[in-house]
Amino acid sequence: MYTDDLTRDDVTKFHGQMRKRGLADRTVHSRRNNLKSFLIYLELDAKKIAGKAPRFEKTMPEIFEPEELAALFRFSSCRRLTLRLVQKYRADQGVNGSR
Repeated sequence: MYTDDLTRDDVTKFHGQMRKRGLADRTVHSRRNNLKSFLIYLELDAKKIAGKAPRFEKTMPEIFEPEELAALFRFSSCRRLTLRLVQKYRADQGVNGSR
């Protein structure tokens, strides 16, 4: 199959396969957006082919309390690595560290 042959039915089947594999609705939504960006790059009618984005429930990420972070550090054999992971997670979630 070539990209010129893609139809909305193909994209719908793609969504179904991802859900069948147990991927979260947010993941299906993100991958559909990635596909749409690729179709735009190929100068294809992305709106016609990709259709509407699947819906997902928007939830806030879990924010760790200082006590939970302290417990995480206590059980960590490599505190520096744990600190980096926590900082990266917080940066990815848009948490600036001030409370």
